[in-house]
Amino acid sequence: MIINAILNLIWGTTCTVLGIIAGVSWIAFCFGSVLGVILILLFAPPLLFLPFGLSIYGIAICSRGIDMLKKPDKYNKL
Repeated sequence: MIINAILNLIWGTTCTVLGIIAGVSWIAFCFGSVLGVILILLFAPPLLFLPFGLSIYGIAICSRGIDMLKKPDKYNKL
C-alpha cells in the first residue's frame, strides 16, 4: 500500500507540474498573439486560465497519496 501512496504522490506531482507548464505556455501564446487574446477576453474569458484548472486534479491525487501514508488502515481493506 505504501508503493501505491508513493505512486499517487509522483503522479499527482507530475499532473500539477504539467498543468502549470501548460498554463504558462497558454498564457504566453495568448498574449503573444494580440488578436487571440482580444478574442478570448471578449468571447470566452474563463478559457484564458483553463490549463491551470488541470493542476487541481494533480493536487487531489497528491492529497490522496498523503492520506494513504497517514492512514494506511483505511486503504488496506480488500
